[in-house]
Amino acid sequence: MQQNKRVTQDQAMTLATLVCLAAFQYGMRVLLLCVIAAAVSMTVNLIVLYVRRILFRLKDLDAAVTGIVLTMMLPPTIGLVPLIAGCVIGSVIGGILTGLLKEAPLSPAAIGYAFLWAWHPDQIRMLPDTLGSVPLGGLSSANMMEDISLRWNAYGLLRGNWLDWCLGDVGSPMSSLSLLLLVVIGVVLLCRRSASASVTVSMLTVILACSALIRMRNTLPNALAYSMLTNQTLFAILYCHSVPCYAPKGIYGIAYGVLAGTLVMLCTRVYPILHAPILLVVLLSPVAWLLRYAERRRPQPEPEMETA
Repeated sequence: MQQNKRVTQDQAMTLATLVCLAAFQYGMRVLLLCVIAAAVSMTVNLIVLYVRRILFRLKDLDAAVTGIVLTMMLPPTIGLVPLIAGCVIGSVIGGILTGLLKEAPLSPAAIGYAFLWAWHPDQIRMLPDTLGSVPLGGLSSANMMEDISLRWNAYGLLRGNWLDWCLGDVGSPMSSLSLLLLVVIGVVLLCRRSASASVTVSMLTVILACSALIRMRNTLPNALAYSMLTNQTLFAILYCHSVPCYAPKGIYGIAYGVLAGTLVMLCTRVYPILHAPILLVVLLSPVAWLLRYAERRRPQPEPEMETA
């Protein structure tokens, strides 16, 4: 429980930096969406706990973090109805699975995102065509453009510079505006053991190695930077795949990371699927659960007897 509390606190603090950057680039609408998503997720979680006859505990405040993670995965122009629906679906299905399996098998934010990806694909793929304040009522379609991840998946070519990687490129999701900030967050989470090192390192190794080999006409820094920024890859790894309560550990975590990293490359560069790293959280959740089960069943070495 103490570990879960620390992980929730670390996620909340690091998410706050990403929210501030997104609000700086897209305006106060970002903060409004985060507050609504956190409130809805907390309310639904309280209802689920009441139905399951479980007392509310401080660790259940992670539902608010779930709402903010989901919001950061979505465009700043997302409508309130889809946002609320995603929070409700993610929290309800996550609560049901936790009750059935006696543990949380995957991130409810990923469940909510997968639901919206299938229900409202147009709202998921469209972003403001300029970095600037988004009106509270949203933007018209004339002021929207497709996510740059679609271009990356189709052609494998984007022209950027260090400023784009630090402050955000036009057409970037809120979660992936700054590679520099995400790398710093990753180091902090890994050092505090709030992210699985085996999953994070193995996934990134596969993705970066493959991206370096098939960088097309990109420079090497450009290819590596956009392989982590596009499709919300690095954000999905840190806040969904490698969360300690969902991720396998040790050799099992490495196996999961290699499999997930390979599928990320296949689903973005061979079969171009927008934001595949987030969708794979849902699709690979049975694999992660089985690996955690195998890890628990693995025989532990017997302690050596001290000799007189």
